Amino acid sequence: MVPKKYIIRGFFFGYIVLLSLGSLMDINKAPKFDVVLSDKIIHFVAYFLLSFLFYLMLKTYNTRQTLNVAVIMSLIFGIVLELLQMTMTSGRMFDPYDLIANTLGVLVAVLVIKRNEKVIVKKLETFM
Repeated sequence: MVPKKYIIRGFFFGYIVLLSLGSLMDINKAPKFDVVLSDKIIHFVAYFLLSFLFYLMLKTYNTRQTLNVAVIMSLIFGIVLELLQMTMTSGRMFDPYDLIANTLGVLVAVLVIKRNEKVIVKKLETFM
């Protein structure tokens, strides 16, 4: 039987791959939504989930400063993807508003984690 911590890690790394592919795919082939600022909402939710999953994954390694590392790495990941969009894709471009939406998603995740950290850690320990 696979230890459950590997399931969490696999889910995290799978999410990283999907987020990378979604961020670097040709935007003309992406589904369109008729919601004002839908792109920014997607960025917000994607980076909220990224930082939350990063936090959970790091907890499986008993990393020190788990939340700080998750925040820093999530923000760096977002910056790198925005720069890659500018340099490696033809239909995508660097957008500072995407970085703001990413940052807001990460910061809200921090608030949620800090407010519920004891419950999250207890559930995670029960799961593992």
